[in-house]
Amino acid sequence: GGTDIREIHTDSLFKYVSGMFTGELGTSLTTHQPIVKDLHKYLATTTSLVGMAILWIIVLTVPISLLCARKRNRLFDQVTRGITICGICVPTFWLGFLLLLFFAIHLKWFSVLPSPGWRGFLLPSFALAVPSSCSLIRIMRSSLLAELSSDYVRFAKARGLSANRILVTNTLFYSLHIIEGFRAILEVTLVSFSVLNLR
Repeated sequence: GGTDIREIHTDSLFKYVSGMFTGELGTSLTTHQPIVKDLHKYLATTTSLVGMAILWIIVLTVPISLLCARKRNRLFDQVTRGITICGICVPTFWLGFLLLLFFAIHLKWFSVLPSPGWRGFLLPSFALAVPSSCSLIRIMRSSLLAELSSDYVRFAKARGLSANRILVTNTLFYSLHIIEGFRAILEVTLVSFSVLNLR
């Protein structure tokens, strides 16, 4: 009996792996349609959503991290650290609900139902970007502060360069490799959330 079960599992695994190379991914338990057909149907929407979320992440992460490093332990830095902790902890679906409640129902700037074009991606992409942005802000802030204590920064200060120029031109360049290591995880996370939210 045990041997038959192992053979069944092995055969199923072989069919699944071979199907990944041939495009035969089976049938969706939700839509009862071929999975390839569902992927093709939602691929353009998912790509647009992920792309705009990545833009949000860049727009939020880079300037806020620079300001936190420039104003270390000041009010802006302390408030940002508190907000980023909350942003990391809040579930994406709950944040999306709050954004709809405030911007669509209370302010009526957006429609509750998806709008055509890029406007329909603004709120969901922002909701997807916030947790990742909050994590990256904390990582990049720590990296910037570590770089600011390096020898090349002290040498630049001795040459008479301003603190802002050192932070933007020198320190930021050496800190970007920290974010590079999280790119793959970030993209997989965004795609996963996007597919789930589309369903």
